[in-house]
Amino acid sequence: MIRQQALAFDPFTGERRGAIPLWAGSPIAEKFNVLDQPNGLAIDRDGDVYVGDIPNSNPDADGAPPGPSAIYRIPHAALDALNAHDAHGAQSVERILVPGFVNGATAAADGAIFIVSCSRHDPARGGVYRLTREDFAEGRLPEPIVQGLGILDGVGFTRRGTVLASNPISGDLHAFTAQGEHMLLRVAGENVVDMPAD
Repeated sequence: MIRQQALAFDPFTGERRGAIPLWAGSPIAEKFNVLDQPNGLAIDRDGDVYVGDIPNSNPDADGAPPGPSAIYRIPHAALDALNAHDAHGAQSVERILVPGFVNGATAAADGAIFIVSCSRHDPARGGVYRLTREDFAEGRLPEPIVQGLGILDGVGFTRRGTVLASNPISGDLHAFTAQGEHMLLRVAGENVVDMPAD
């Protein structure tokens, strides 16, 4: 049986170290809802885990999703309890609803989390968002720092702080410098890859 969960593995041995259950009846599902398709995972400098969810498993679906699209913040201190299926572990979990569906997620050096949106119903039409601890505490989705990029998949950083966002439909790999410059990464005028994802 396939069940929604976030798994942890030892990077050297491959041994499974634990799991955060996200399926029906799990502590997080009881507090919020079942995560339909966990998609996008990041870990910040404090060891907090962030999991995005794309409900309905299809960002192009016409029907209403079975649950809300959101990004969940799971504090490091709650991981052991959630791994043990202890309902108290979910008390400190927070979420932000993201109507455009959450796809990629990554942690910045300053502690912020960046996500991208990816559905055709997305009000931002492809947005890059910067989320802070305060945003999670208030359950607030800030305005996107960039929007109108189409269906996005991945988000990441360079060492100099340039934000990268990928659009697998157009093949574009966007770059936004710390100075606010927007570039498309190209090789001799062509897309770097045909379908850039995470």
